[in-house]
Amino acid sequence: DSVSATVLPRNPFLRLAVEVATVTATLADQPTTALGNAERLVGLVDVPGAQPVSYNECFRISAAVAEAAAAAPGADGSVLPGVEGMFAKLFDVVGAQEGTYSPKIVALLLDAAEVRHVKGDYSAALELFAKALRIVDSKNLLYLIGPLYLPGWMLSPQERRDRDRLCAERFPGHEALTALAMVLQQLGLTHEASGSVPKAIAALQQSIATFELAHIEHHPGSLDCLVNLGRCHLALREQATARVYLERADELFLDHFYDFGRYVATSPAAVLLRAKIDAGLRACRVSEKAEGNLLCRGQPSNPVLDALRLYL
Repeated sequence: DSVSATVLPRNPFLRLAVEVATVTATLADQPTTALGNAERLVGLVDVPGAQPVSYNECFRISAAVAEAAAAAPGADGSVLPGVEGMFAKLFDVVGAQEGTYSPKIVALLLDAAEVRHVKGDYSAALELFAKALRIVDSKNLLYLIGPLYLPGWMLSPQERRDRDRLCAERFPGHEALTALAMVLQQLGLTHEASGSVPKAIAALQQSIATFELAHIEHHPGSLDCLVNLGRCHLALREQATARVYLERADELFLDHFYDFGRYVATSPAAVLLRAKIDAGLRACRVSEKAEGNLLCRGQPSNPVLDALRLYL
């Protein structure tokens, strides 16, 4: 309290760090309190007479609000009304500084969409993803490349050269491509959660292709897309296709992460990714075994996920 009364009002950056830490500290056991702390945190963006909060600070605030809102209990799984106002204020601040259609708005849109995804409001999340796509794909790369917008190993050498050339003509830098890849990845996850598996597969394939176009095919997001594609094809009872994606993820993981030594390979993000790959490969083997056993007994095949629950 003594620090808050003296130092923090004169040092907005220190106060921001303290408030973010307060939100994080109360997430686990006091989610409602964390949301209240997040609301107070958003109030720091327009304190009269204070130094304007930069985009980087708004990004940190947005991430804290998203975590608190996702953890807070809501009626019928819906987003709490106050959360809408928090994100609206952040959109206004960043829009005034960077422009309404600045690529920097995309990070805030993804945070807002994540909250709606977690709460099960998939239609609202898809609307936010559509807005994000209009910003990051302002040059209509998805429409221009069309049927060639696939991972490189799914194209012929000439088709891959054509895809890369069309992209290079419109996206000379990699930063915008990385943002596009992340939006497509999150879009695919939301489609999968809403039950639109074919749309999820299309978006995840486009995300992997975008990571390739940005020359970061070993990006953890790209490997995560491969694992999610494996899960989607398992849901469609396409075990052979699922195995292709999962083995590709395994190959890229071993090729990339272990080249940087044991420290990187055992980092929390890498450990989680390794666990997801192993779980996907194990599920694929169980699915194939379950399908084979059912066919050998002359019984009609049940959905693969039912077999997974039985065998696991």
